[in-house]
Amino acid sequence: MKEWASGNLCAVFRYGGYAKLQKERWYAKDVVLPDAKLYYVTKGEVMIEYEKATIPVHSGEMVLIPPGKRHSFFLRTDAATEKYWFHFSLTEDGEDAFLRYQFAEKIAVPAFLAQNPIWEIFYCGTTKSASTGENRFLLTGAVLCVLGYYAKVGGVEKKNVEPDGVSGALQAIHADRTGKLTLDDLAMVAHMSRNHFLRCFKEKVGTTPMQYVRSAKIERAKELLEHTVLPIGEIMEQVGFYDAAYFANLFRKMTGMPPRIFRQVYGNTKAEVQ
Repeated sequence: MKEWASGNLCAVFRYGGYAKLQKERWYAKDVVLPDAKLYYVTKGEVMIEYEKATIPVHSGEMVLIPPGKRHSFFLRTDAATEKYWFHFSLTEDGEDAFLRYQFAEKIAVPAFLAQNPIWEIFYCGTTKSASTGENRFLLTGAVLCVLGYYAKVGGVEKKNVEPDGVSGALQAIHADRTGKLTLDDLAMVAHMSRNHFLRCFKEKVGTTPMQYVRSAKIERAKELLEHTVLPIGEIMEQVGFYDAAYFANLFRKMTGMPPRIFRQVYGNTKAEVQ
């Protein structure tokens, strides 16, 4: 048996739930996220463009996209499509676990998992605030449970890599809640010169450090839009944007909809939409 989890695993549920998809709304191109995401399609088919390949994910299949991987997603037809989904982080001993382990691209969901009542927890995540303590415990446990089944069915390989400065910079980005990290800040965390860090980061992650930081800010904004009643302008500043037009345009580009519509579609609270 291959060793795949020798340290302390920690999962953090960001947001997610259950969704009925519409072709004209559910799409995005060249997305790079700071967190991993998992889709479990229960009806219809979704399309993922990932690492120069187009991956159809059919009903009864699950796909896992690691953090930092550029991808696009869309529906090919107008057929009714439904899925469970969640964005999450997974660390081992404080380091991004996806830097250490390679998971299967997608799996066929076995009957015992498809019928597992665990999915009800994610459905409730779209109808109740995941910020409450009891739901946070349930959702975190559910994430680890689903990932355990995913690894059991699809297998997982341990990568032969050593931690490096880029890994430290990624951890700093994931931990930051101010939105004020600069390229120089990250290069300092990585103990590299600015230009050397820029090259190493792009080679390892596939995008530039500041593109990745912007993606992290938008992910944090999405989380706040879904789980709080904060005004949109306050959320914008809290995640590190200070130009409303720029924030709105970037948010729409990365999610396919403006912040207000995102909150209407995915918000778990009776939020003040501004």
